[in-house]
Amino acid sequence: MYRCKLATDLTLRCKEPNAASRVKPLALYVTFRFLAGITVSTVIPVLDAIAYQMSTDYGGDLGVQRMFSLIGVCGLPPLSGYLIGLASRRNGFADYSPGFYLFAGMNVLSVICVAFMSLSIRIPAVDILRNVGKILKNPKVFVFILMMFLAGCAWGFLENYLFIFMKDIGSPEWLFGMTNTVSGLAAIPVVAFSTVIMKYLGHTKILMLCMIFYGVRFLSYAFIYNPFHVLPVEILEAITTSLLWVVASVYCGKIAPDYLATLQGVIGTMHYALGRGAGSLLGGLMFDYLKARLTYKIFGGSCIGIGLFYALLHYAWLRNIPAVEREEEGPKLAVGEPLVRLPALRHVLSKKEEEDVVEIAKFEAFTPLSMTFSGRSGNSSLRSDQTSARGDSLRRAISQ
Repeated sequence: MYRCKLATDLTLRCKEPNAASRVKPLALYVTFRFLAGITVSTVIPVLDAIAYQMSTDYGGDLGVQRMFSLIGVCGLPPLSGYLIGLASRRNGFADYSPGFYLFAGMNVLSVICVAFMSLSIRIPAVDILRNVGKILKNPKVFVFILMMFLAGCAWGFLENYLFIFMKDIGSPEWLFGMTNTVSGLAAIPVVAFSTVIMKYLGHTKILMLCMIFYGVRFLSYAFIYNPFHVLPVEILEAITTSLLWVVASVYCGKIAPDYLATLQGVIGTMHYALGRGAGSLLGGLMFDYLKARLTYKIFGGSCIGIGLFYALLHYAWLRNIPAVEREEEGPKLAVGEPLVRLPALRHVLSKKEEEDVVEIAKFEAFTPLSMTFSGRSGNSSLRSDQTSARGDSLRRAISQ
């Protein structure tokens, strides 16, 4: 064995980065991350409300709509990772810009698609805070919102600290992305048949099961020592995340049909924003002081307990509470006349046209439904769920 000594007069000068130089990038990152969080929490509930309404109007299946989003979840991350790898090898450093460009491009395509869609027109909320206060007075809605908040806490904790736990038990980095692929693939058939699942189990039973399965996931992580064993557990995300949100979207239309957009916005805020943030904060503190495995056990036991308590509360009390209904305002029909609700016409109706539409309803002998008048200066908007060929022809004559 030879021992060598290297003598050189080369002097390396290393300069510590100035802390002030990091303030601007950090401030920009926090600002854009904050704006992105607000955008996601605002847009996703609105898109869910639109998807639910269009599925109802056109006889579609909300679960099938969600299935296509999951196909994107499974297909685009590998493409993004491949582009990031190419850019990083070309530039000689970790370059994540292709992921951001791909994200921006997909959003532009989404905006273009939505611009050419014919979306249902709903009566705008005159007093949003009043609507929120009204739906919160209903115990069934209040408990449902609370459940979505608690589910958001579980999701936020899981999303932010699972990869840290996997890294601690020796997981390779490529396995992180594989967890998303496995959960996405498992969710496709679940959301595709979500209508059948809801038909046989019901909305509230699925909400209970989602919280219980969250507990099963957390307890499973607490006893995992091989990072590859995380993949089978991630199959449950098809229920705790994908199926949960499909059921929540449909359930909003069941318990508050006249306040669909308002309730969607509230549960979106409670789940994606407040719940996610609270779960991340609480989980981070518990990770530091109680360590990962004990934290998972506590979260797991809590989720199972919450699911069982919600089941008890629902069967003992909540199932007998009616849905929230909007207080009807504006002119009413005379006593003895059938109440109708006709599809919204494309232009503002005159008084004569309103009378003609009512005559159409009388002619068709509709089943009594609710009539909603809105607008100002005597203008009205009429909506209905039932039409006939004769009514359609008369309405086309009116619209002309």
